[in-house]
Amino acid sequence: MKLVTKTSIKNLKGEDIKDGDVDFTIGKALSNILLESKTGGKMKMFNMATKCYNGEVLELDDSDLALVKTSVEATALYNNLANGQILIALEAVKPEEPKTPKK
Repeated sequence: MKLVTKTSIKNLKGEDIKDGDVDFTIGKALSNILLESKTGGKMKMFNMATKCYNGEVLELDDSDLALVKTSVEATALYNNLANGQILIALEAVKPEEPKTPKK
């Protein structure tokens, strides 16, 4: 399952929130959440946080997805505006369809 981390977090008007001159993205917020999380292995969280910060697509299996959701729900780092949008993005992560062999 893949999470696109380059998606901008928006204010209540639907406008992109800025972090200086660049958009504040799900990846930037999620990287900070994962780095401060008390659950999961330290290296696993660090590696996922690095990918999120760099705007890479985050590959998640079911257990990783549950771990990330738990971390977002437990954090006090951001308010519900950011956390809610991250959770919506995580809810949209679906298992990939198996590829059918070509005949």
